[in-house]
Amino acid sequence: MEAVQKKVLSDIFLAPSVTLPVVAGLICWGLSWAAGGVGALAVAGTVAVAGGLVWMVGRTFLQLDKITARAGKALQDQIRQQEEERIENLLRNLRMDRDFRTKDYVTILREARAEFEKLADQPSIQARSLPIVGQVRQLFWSAISELEQSYKLFELSDRLVGDQRSELIAQREELLKQVNASAEQLKSAVVQFRRLYNQDNDVDIAALRDDLDVSIKVAARTEARMKELEGRSNFDSRTNSPLAE
Repeated sequence: MEAVQKKVLSDIFLAPSVTLPVVAGLICWGLSWAAGGVGALAVAGTVAVAGGLVWMVGRTFLQLDKITARAGKALQDQIRQQEEERIENLLRNLRMDRDFRTKDYVTILREARAEFEKLADQPSIQARSLPIVGQVRQLFWSAISELEQSYKLFELSDRLVGDQRSELIAQREELLKQVNASAEQLKSAVVQFRRLYNQDNDVDIAALRDDLDVSIKVAARTEARMKELEGRSNFDSRTNSPLAE
């Protein structure tokens, strides 16, 4: 919200249609002063500055909603671009892990999120879908974080042998099992929302919210456990063991 407010203020006060007349007016005032007080320049400067300020006030009262909506959309587009860059970077890394499942999970997660957002944005169910949107988003990014962590575990295990490697592989499998569960939960949410869009009154939104909440909590516990293990996985300078305690 704060970012949107800053963007709105910037669009109102720093718009070219406001700043250019004001700057031109200030230049005219400066030239008038330098020339010893040329009346025409002083009047032109006053008109330009006043015009810019009047336009700024007019835009504030007449176009505030439009400016706010445009600023919000611009920030959302920026966020979405950053998110897509993160996912593309993850995919580049996962091409190295020699595991087709991880790439498939990314595809499933992206497709489920895209279809859910498309359905949730329909006017007929937009209000009812609002409480679920945040849960779906949270579960989606938990799964992406777990895939990122799975790649770190792959990189580390690929440099090891024996029991240490086996332990890391087991941890990675636990993560991927949770990613798969999250992907299935998102697919289920899409099915439920498709039914809701088709005016199926038997859809239990409260139950869906509860299911998503459970999945989010399980994913959060898994992620926290993996981060704890990662904190213990620094190489020991004497043993070269990533699990030295």
